[in-house]
This record gives sequence, structure tokens and C-alpha cells, in this order.
Amino acid sequence: MSVTHLRPERFAISELSEKPQFLETAADCIWLEGWQAKGVSQTHILNRTRESLDHTSVPSTFIAHEGEEFWGSVALISNDLESRPQYTPWVAALLVQPEQRSKGVATRLVTELETFAKNSGIDRLYLCAIRPLRQFYESRGWVCIEEDVDGLDVFDKRL
Repeated sequence: MSVTHLRPERFAISELSEKPQFLETAADCIWLEGWQAKGVSQTHILNRTRESLDHTSVPSTFIAHEGEEFWGSVALISNDLESRPQYTPWVAALLVQPEQRSKGVATRLVTELETFAKNSGIDRLYLCAIRPLRQFYESRGWVCIEEDVDGLDVFDKRL
């Protein structure tokens, strides 16, 4: 009996400011994933994502990619929930292309963003997520601090 070893997926995580060729792809995916249905313009999301090119800590966007193939992204922004302005900064817009899911992409994206934030002098992060994602975040050290805020649970993590 032969054992087949699965080749581990090889992908890189880069700051969008280092890989600006992914700007439009990332913005389009972010818009399609969460903002198109809410009536937010594609141009607005492109402009907000473009702010990550300025080499500042907030906002920043990280891209998962294999060569020139976009796999996913995550952003560090000042606020992701208008009703909670006291919380800042936020992990936002975590997305992974459907064909790249279950390969550890989301975990690596969030971990890279957390490391970047800590190295930038940030000691606490926030995020909001739908209830089915609660286990994903809690298993990675995030703590739910508020439930059902505008239909989302709010989490924080001390770095």
C-alpha cells in the first residue's frame, strides 16, 4: 500500500503596499463579498482599499497570493462598526477565495496582521463577525466582548 502525501499549499502573505498590482482585485473581492449588497459603490471600496498603499500602520491591507494569483486579503482599519467608535483599530474584510479555503489562508492572514499590529505598537485589536465564525476566532485567542451588535458579535484580542 502506498501513501500519497499531499503537497502543502505554498502561498505568500504580503502587504498591499508591496504588491500594488493586487489593489483592484482585492477591492473588487471586498466589494462583492460584503458591500455590493449594501449599496456601497465599487469606487468607494477601491478608494478605501487604496489608502493601504500609503505605508502607514492604519489602514493596512495584507494579501495572500501564490505568485500573481490572488488568494485572499485582510485589512487593519480604524473602525469597522459605526456604533462602536470607542474600539480601535479593527481587523476587517477577511476573505479567502472559495477555491483556496480550508488551506489555512485565513489563519495566516490574521496572524500576519496581528504581528504587524503588535510591531506597530498596537496592543489590542477588535473585529466583528457573524455568529457562525465565533468558533474560528475564539480558537485563535479572540474573546467575544459583545453579542448581537447590529447582528454581529464583537471580539477583541490583546497582543
